[in-house]
Amino acid sequence: MIRPVTIQPAKVAVWLAFLMFFTVIVAFPQNSTIKKTKYYDANNLVVKEVFFVDAKNQNVKSGPYIAYYASGLMKVKGNYHNNQPVGYWERYFENGAIRSSSTYLFGKLYGPSKTYYENGNTAQAGFYKNNKEDSTWRFYFESGRLKSLGIYEDGMQRGFWKYFHEDSTLKASAYLERGKGHYKEYFSSGNVRMEGIISSGVSDSVWRYYHENGVLKALGNEKSGQRQGYWKFFFPNGNLSSEGHFKDNLKFGHWKYYHESGGLSSEGDLEKEEKEGVWKFFFPSGNLMGEGKFMKGNGDYQEYYDNGKLKLKGKIEKDLYQGPWTFYFEDGGLEGECNYVNGVGQYVGYYENGAVKMKGQMQNGQKTGSWDLLSRDGKLIGHYKTFYDLVGPKEPTKPKLQPTDTTIRKPRNTGKPDFMYSKKRSRHFIQKVNEMRGFIVAFNPFAITISSLPFGIEYYIQDRLGYEVMFTVFRQPFFANHSENMENKRVYTIGNSIDFRQKLYSADHGSGNLYIGQELRLSNHTHQLYLADTANVGENYEGEETKVELSLLIGNRLFRSYNKHNTLTLDLYAGIGFGYRNARIPDQLLVYNRLKTNKLTIPIRLGFNFGFLF
Repeated sequence: MIRPVTIQPAKVAVWLAFLMFFTVIVAFPQNSTIKKTKYYDANNLVVKEVFFVDAKNQNVKSGPYIAYYASGLMKVKGNYHNNQPVGYWERYFENGAIRSSSTYLFGKLYGPSKTYYENGNTAQAGFYKNNKEDSTWRFYFESGRLKSLGIYEDGMQRGFWKYFHEDSTLKASAYLERGKGHYKEYFSSGNVRMEGIISSGVSDSVWRYYHENGVLKALGNEKSGQRQGYWKFFFPNGNLSSEGHFKDNLKFGHWKYYHESGGLSSEGDLEKEEKEGVWKFFFPSGNLMGEGKFMKGNGDYQEYYDNGKLKLKGKIEKDLYQGPWTFYFEDGGLEGECNYVNGVGQYVGYYENGAVKMKGQMQNGQKTGSWDLLSRDGKLIGHYKTFYDLVGPKEPTKPKLQPTDTTIRKPRNTGKPDFMYSKKRSRHFIQKVNEMRGFIVAFNPFAITISSLPFGIEYYIQDRLGYEVMFTVFRQPFFANHSENMENKRVYTIGNSIDFRQKLYSADHGSGNLYIGQELRLSNHTHQLYLADTANVGENYEGEETKVELSLLIGNRLFRSYNKHNTLTLDLYAGIGFGYRNARIPDQLLVYNRLKTNKLTIPIRLGFNFGFLF
């Protein structure tokens, strides 16, 4: 499991010291350099650039460099050495606010880098190595809130990446190796929006898209970020919406569309998203609703009533109504006419006797704006606004299938996680798709100082749950022989306990995973007392104590990844609980006699342990 690592202060200090030294070397012009100034205007009044060049070769920049906007405000400042940018560089917006800061080594980005929004908030921050992103990178919204977080290695994304909505709720997550891995994106409700494999920042596998209610919305293959091959789309009720083939992200071949109730809605061939050949459209009853013959998306279309009588006819070009369209009553009489230009036209409707009934604008068969209503004798009797069902061939709205985050793709970065769970259940206990899991082996050798040695194993589920079994050996004194050479009148205790813990983790935001948990502890302790006379002849007295305790814990588990396979953890916790004690104590063990009557226990839990994550 990979954990984002933070930039170490020591690392930053080393870089700053190096930059200061390097700047001293290159920032001050030597005797072998010549100062140059370039201007925006022919009168040499508005400075554009000021820099130094080698006296022997004036095409080679060496020394401080400053560039200005035409307004006179600084645009860029830094240093050159042998025509290569070196050391610390800053760039500015024209309003004077800093735009970016970065460091160069022999012409390559090397070291800490930051870019800013114009309002001064950080846009992104991280380290470069040999012109490639390296170490932990953070990206931010203009408001200053975290947008995404993860590790780059040699310019490639690696490990677990997180992406957030601007309200700081989780938007997406990905687990990547060399820029390839599983990506999941969520709705703001927490339900999965899309998931699949990305490679070099683009989709590259079978992808699944979901409606917000969790029902599958689309399913098909994406290659290099483009839809390819056979795809299926679904309504929110789970019924098939459409099906067909894509080639380079465009529909081609035979496509079928369906009513939400399940019946066939339309079918025909497509060539680069345009209708080609005969298309047929159907009522939910299965009867023919309309048909057209198309060439490159252009063709004549006619539609029918459910009884088969002609309802309307006209021409469609590139999915827009064009030219004269005619509408008919069910008995065959003229109902109306509309002359379309690029999908928009003025409609005139008639009474059965041929008198004008209404006038208004239509857009691809739908009434828009205000309409005039006339009497049979031609008088204006009112205005109205209404909605008229689309009367032409209508396809279901195509889902937007491309990822929307701009922080994981190159040049557009993106990311993707979702919880697949019923809204009636807590998301904490529902498995995430492709979530990381591992075992943490933990122990605390320092606990010997308080006469115990705990060790355990935890099944850790990424940023969500932990199930731990902790076994503790108790000996007081710890290294003493509890069977021979016992000291007179000294109580010796030996025992063990086993803890069963369940932890509910919060997401790691850089300071570890906070958690709350519950613990069930079963323990058994044996107390021994050796009493001897002056001749050192004595007898052992033994008592036994058994406890069952239930506690509530709060804690924080810190992670520190050293490489791909090694992660150390530190678990700090505290808690309180209650329990029941059963004790069999002989009278000679006076110090423990109170245990026989005090059945209730109120344990306090304080501790820490070290772990290694597999």
